[in-house]
Amino acid sequence: MLNIKNLSVSYGRKVALTVPKLSINKGEIIGVMGKSGSGKSTLVNSCLGLIPFKGQVRIDTDDVGILMQEQHYVDTMTNQKMIEGMLNTRIKRDKKLTELIDFFDFSDQLSLHFKNLSGGQKQRMSLIMVLYQEPELLFLDEMTTGLDFESRG
Repeated sequence: MLNIKNLSVSYGRKVALTVPKLSINKGEIIGVMGKSGSGKSTLVNSCLGLIPFKGQVRIDTDDVGILMQEQHYVDTMTNQKMIEGMLNTRIKRDKKLTELIDFFDFSDQLSLHFKNLSGGQKQRMSLIMVLYQEPELLFLDEMTTGLDFESRG
């Protein structure tokens, strides 16, 4: 599903990340942990081709989901209209979507605009949308940013 070989990312003369070898197979779940500045986001960004790198990164699927640290959505529509439009469904008729909204305690935020959400509420909305799609390969970069202690769980 994901294969990395001799990955190296540098900013000028500073080497920010090296990964000699990493393979993730279908059905496997891994977490990359480290302190701030240790290269976690750099790893995700290089795998997605968002930054220049040396080495090889091979993703064996086109079905990739991504949740980055920050999201920016339109402020002129309600969260419900954005969710329904982007996922091409209706919340009231979609059991899976309703279950995710309930799980993340997001019902009260559906009538609001994205700009009026707290950081944790914004992250929950994005989690709902990316998890709904059930991608084969899912990158979650700092997925607990802004979430309260109970949600981090």
